[in-house]
Amino acid sequence: MLSLSDLRNRPGDDRIFELQRVQFYLLLIYLEGEGVHQIDFEDYAVSRGTVILLRPDRVHLFASNPGVNGRLVCFTEEFVVSFLSKNEVARTLQLFNEVIGDFRVPFEGVDQDDLFRKLDLIDREFEKGRDDYSEGIFRNLVQVLLSTISRHRDSMRDASPRSNRLGPFLDFQSQVESRCFETRRVQDYADALGTTSKQLNQIAKAALGISAKTFIDRVTVLQLKRMLINSELSVKEIAYEAGFDEPSNMFRYFRKQTDISPGEFRKTHGR
Repeated sequence: MLSLSDLRNRPGDDRIFELQRVQFYLLLIYLEGEGVHQIDFEDYAVSRGTVILLRPDRVHLFASNPGVNGRLVCFTEEFVVSFLSKNEVARTLQLFNEVIGDFRVPFEGVDQDDLFRKLDLIDREFEKGRDDYSEGIFRNLVQVLLSTISRHRDSMRDASPRSNRLGPFLDFQSQVESRCFETRRVQDYADALGTTSKQLNQIAKAALGISAKTFIDRVTVLQLKRMLINSELSVKEIAYEAGFDEPSNMFRYFRKQTDISPGEFRKTHGR
């Protein structure tokens, strides 16, 4: 599934989105104005030419000054897998993986003009309506747009020699994101991946410059934050859902990682 819509803030509108969890791959391109986009509880400045890339399960909130205008493209993983080649699928999923690359990509000058022209082509195709040719045209236009953003982002950063570690790290990331409430022990992930704790630390440091345990804690805390904001469960119930033997253990763990309590975090973010 692929859809395209306006992202526009008019005078008197303080927010475009309430705090919400992303259900699709979300590509936001800002055409005018400036503001702040909160992603996973951190604020990021946005302005004309800023591209924001969000994969499913990110939590975000947009607040801006009046006059912000942009376009929002969203699509499912099925769209990516069905319509792109194997290499393009891998590149696209990596593009939207904020752990291994910036999800905020600024375009300026001729690069910005080129990006906007490609977006205009998608706009025009949507305005024509659907026919027998639409599927192929959309597929190719979106592929070109994503490839343009990938190339631009790669040109902005140092091409570090970590590519040989990227595949193992992505396997580790997938394990942690699906199992962090089950275990936070590095050795458990090393066993699941058929490696050692030492090698897993080397993989994490090569990819992100941090230890495997630090990465596990970051993912765990982020998922706890999402539960605190999106769930109707009490803090005590969340503690048990997250695999802590006692709520007090989650309280100490969360405060150690964030310097505030779970209850304070929930209250700060409107629940």
